[in-house]
Amino acid sequence: MPGVGGVRRWGRTVARHPLERDPDEAPAPGRRVVALTAGTAAAGSIRVYNNDSKTHTIEPGAAAAVSSVEVRASTTATYTFHSTSKSCDIVGGTVTFPTKTLEDGQSWKFKDGKASKN
Repeated sequence: MPGVGGVRRWGRTVARHPLERDPDEAPAPGRRVVALTAGTAAAGSIRVYNNDSKTHTIEPGAAAAVSSVEVRASTTATYTFHSTSKSCDIVGGTVTFPTKTLEDGQSWKFKDGKASKN
């Protein structure tokens, strides 16, 4: 009979919760067993040295978790992107990159609206 009886825990017998199923008991007819799986997620980071006196933006592709990243003027910072891989596409922004993909661990220098690998 489901939900009746005790179960041994921590060296003593305790009452089973009414909703707790006996591990030896088969699921009741009509009950569905659902398995949840998490999607693959990754993150990457880039280091940016903005030598310009103006703020720039980077617009990552659809796989990234943000729509735009603001890189403040005359600062050095590390930016993390959450994506489905360790890389992220660049679809726009105010700075010109020599590539269309940002890879995890890269270092970039901004000068005169252009990015160069540092």
